[in-house]
Amino acid sequence: LRNLNSLIFNNREIEMLFPKEYEIYSTEIVIPAYNSKEILCEKVRAILTRQGSSVRDFLDIYFILDKYKFKIEDFKNQIIKKTLFALILYKKYKENLEMRKELLISGDLFTLGEERDLLLIKIKKKDFYNFINKFSIFLKNLTEEIYEKINHK
Repeated sequence: LRNLNSLIFNNREIEMLFPKEYEIYSTEIVIPAYNSKEILCEKVRAILTRQGSSVRDFLDIYFILDKYKFKIEDFKNQIIKKTLFALILYKKYKENLEMRKELLISGDLFTLGEERDLLLIKIKKKDFYNFINKFSIFLKNLTEEIYEKINHK
């Protein structure tokens, strides 16, 4: 659960002038939300099991790893567990992974094109492509490990 700050801060004058509105708009809002680690694992699972790759997923993973200084390798077991669960639950995910297996293992999953110009936050092209190269190797190894686990069940 995450808490969102209210739309207005303690302001005695506003409270006196608009008591009903003040009460409504000064209330803290609690919403269910995934944390950054869970989002990271979900993004990788989506790349593995979705029919097509989303540029957004690669960018999100890059930004999350960069912002929180995470190492993707530290999440390997969680990603495998989450992916295996999804493969058991949804036949289409298993079919998608099977269709994408060659692409995932080849490491030729992604090229940043015109999306780069649409980003609100500029990225360093060299850093991003270093990430893509390392991440592609991670995905290749992850895919092979997932297939090992599927075939041994």
